[in-house]
Amino acid sequence: MISIDSNKILIPFDCIDSFDSNAFFNKPIFKAGNLLQNKYTANGIIPGLKSIEVNPTANKVVIETSAKILKDNYLQGINVNTIEQYVDSINSTNLIHIKRAKIDQAKLLAVDTTQNIAWNDRTSFSDLIHSIQLSSVNPKYTSSLFNEKNNKGLVFTGNQKTVKTRMIMYDKFTELTAKKDNQEFLKSCSNPYQLIENSKGIIRVEQNTTSFKSIRDRLSVSNNDLMTVLASTANPNFKLLDTITSLHSLEQLELFERYRDKEMT
Repeated sequence: MISIDSNKILIPFDCIDSFDSNAFFNKPIFKAGNLLQNKYTANGIIPGLKSIEVNPTANKVVIETSAKILKDNYLQGINVNTIEQYVDSINSTNLIHIKRAKIDQAKLLAVDTTQNIAWNDRTSFSDLIHSIQLSSVNPKYTSSLFNEKNNKGLVFTGNQKTVKTRMIMYDKFTELTAKKDNQEFLKSCSNPYQLIENSKGIIRVEQNTTSFKSIRDRLSVSNNDLMTVLASTANPNFKLLDTITSLHSLEQLELFERYRDKEMT
């Protein structure tokens, strides 16, 4: 089962049954005195709902969210089991109201596929991440470690110019508790302490995908429909790691054999 975090969707304007235009910044676009587009934008609405852009003239609504919109279910990510909560959370703002039955008309413009991996506590996070970096053997990708106060992990970046490839692996507990940006999000949760507890010992793996073709190729789907992507049985994160690395050490093999078969949750 695919699980996603940061994403941007496009849904037809006629799939929403209400829209509070007064709550948006309005920017009409004219050409030769004729109205071409009438865009309404709202940003930084609630944790996990980054922006909404409504364009009735073009029959388009673009919504940018992250899994933080799920609050206490954040670690599960947006998937087939949480999609109703995702829609309900957007609707709860009263800015727009998506017809729940119409979410299957949404198309993904960009998406981060995610996976939570529990690592063996016999090995420290830093040692394991360093070991994974050392196993990188594909010259088409570069890797870099980061060890900051509010985040630590490893980034793989593709050197190809035609296709953007980026994967990050990081300590979810450190990122969740130390980043100032997450404080407002944690306050929005019913039980933030349980969420923090559940994040301990988790390596979060995220792959950024930012084009229609890449979404189709990496998720092994025929189209970019949100529900089609969420129903995919592909494991794009493991596939990319398998391409980049040579899994030779016992510790890595133990971790990634679990990772190979694990659902995208």
